[in-house]
Amino acid sequence: MGRERVLVFNQTRESVLSLGADVADGLVDRWGGLALGAHLRPGGGLWIRSFRVLHTIGVTSRVDVVCLDAANQVVEIQEGLLPFQVKLLPDHISSFLELPAHTIHDSQTEIGDELAISPS
Repeated sequence: MGRERVLVFNQTRESVLSLGADVADGLVDRWGGLALGAHLRPGGGLWIRSFRVLHTIGVTSRVDVVCLDAANQVVEIQEGLLPFQVKLLPDHISSFLELPAHTIHDSQTEIGDELAISPS
């Protein structure tokens, strides 16, 4: 059985962030993330839940990051995060999405937007 995937839709802007983001729940998924095979293909990405360390170690290109609270409201965004970055996230961030570069711009996502995350 493959990794779980989700559709990520910005309800506020009526735009799609990902048609099939891989879900990272296990320890290996969380630490490995993109470096262990989650591809940042167009429409892809990685949704990391219940983990407070954001990193781009092993990633070879820039990524966009959308941080969410428990209600899936956008509380922080980072466009074009460089490879080999590590950041400890504050407690109010419940999950975050690592997405292909330019996804935030293309979807017009902003802080305060409400996202719907559902199985794809």
